[in-house]
Amino acid sequence: MLFDGDNPVTEICDAAHLTWDRGSFHVKARPYCALAWRKEGEAAFKFPNGPLTVKADDVLHLPQNMPYIAEYTPTDLWVIHFRTLYDDEIPMVFSARNLPVAARFEQAQTLWRHKAPGVQAQVMSLLYHLIADLSVPQKADGAFESAVADLQQRFSEVDFSVSDLCRKHGLSETAFRTRFKERYHRLPIDFLTDLRLEAARRRIARGESIALAAKESGFADPKYFSRVVRRRCGISPKQWRLYGR
Repeated sequence: MLFDGDNPVTEICDAAHLTWDRGSFHVKARPYCALAWRKEGEAAFKFPNGPLTVKADDVLHLPQNMPYIAEYTPTDLWVIHFRTLYDDEIPMVFSARNLPVAARFEQAQTLWRHKAPGVQAQVMSLLYHLIADLSVPQKADGAFESAVADLQQRFSEVDFSVSDLCRKHGLSETAFRTRFKERYHRLPIDFLTDLRLEAARRRIARGESIALAAKESGFADPKYFSRVVRRRCGISPKQWRLYGR
């Protein structure tokens, strides 16, 4: 995943400052990612693997090839669009409070607007600095960092659980849940489910059977998988196959 350093940036597409009034958008899958700092306003997103809310002073990472529906309040947004080597990620939200993100986004937009020589390398450097800024809270605790990395790597194991994860890394499950919620704006179990749903969605979109995609993504019971898809996404896996293409 991008924030683990395992998915290198290959190209900067643009850097922009955007404002708009309240509205609703249906966005098709796009061949580039977005890292966006919301200076003002809120947005409620509906992704194929479930909903996500972004508030003022949050930074949202949108993976490439990810369709979504969004409802916005009046918004002031700074964004960098870019391509990465892989697209097997899920949307992630980070709190930008007390982090120097505003200056980096503004500098990136200024550089891109003037198209100075070497703009690709300069904006890419700023993007990696932003990624480092957003990763600092996670790196402050080695056990927490290791547990999150473990979750991201092993989510497709059918018998994987957050309780076992915390025991393995010597963490209090309650403290881990609290820290995780502060960091990622969702509980660990919801993050785990998001990873599994997104992996299953991509497998189904590639033509795998629903039962096989569910099993290979960490869902032992296809019926339970179908219930989760309906509850989180409001559609059936068969409808999801069409939506995910």
